[in-house]
Amino acid sequence: MIGCLVYGASRAQDSVAIYISRIRAEYQRINSMSLKKVRVEEKNEASEGGEVFKYYSGDSLMKMTSSYMGAIGRQGSDYYFSGGELVFELVTDYHYDGYMTGKIKRKEENRYYFYRRKLIRWINEKGKIVNKKLYAEKEKELLKNDLDLK
Repeated sequence: MIGCLVYGASRAQDSVAIYISRIRAEYQRINSMSLKKVRVEEKNEASEGGEVFKYYSGDSLMKMTSSYMGAIGRQGSDYYFSGGELVFELVTDYHYDGYMTGKIKRKEENRYYFYRRKLIRWINEKGKIVNKKLYAEKEKELLKNDLDLK
């Protein structure tokens, strides 16, 4: 479980690296599990529809996926939970080469790592770590979306 991660890490950067290592291990563990898949009604509207699935181990929500389609692209989000808390979110945007073509011209991924409901790392579509000054606003947006979907 992510909750009991680090004791005595002297530098914040070291702590973040350790948390992320643990989150990645949890991501691998969740994806290797046999989970019960449940389709739920999506709460967000998209011009061309969408779907949301929740994945459980017993009564524990481990993962949630959402996919929304639009006229000029689609977005997929994968949410990973540990101890009932969001620990990782992967958002993938697919941009079409024209209106309603369905042909993908560009794919962008953003990765968000959380510890105790705080955004601790954001890796943008270029694989670069985003400036921490932008985290607070993005954190509110992502956690609101998480609550809207739950």
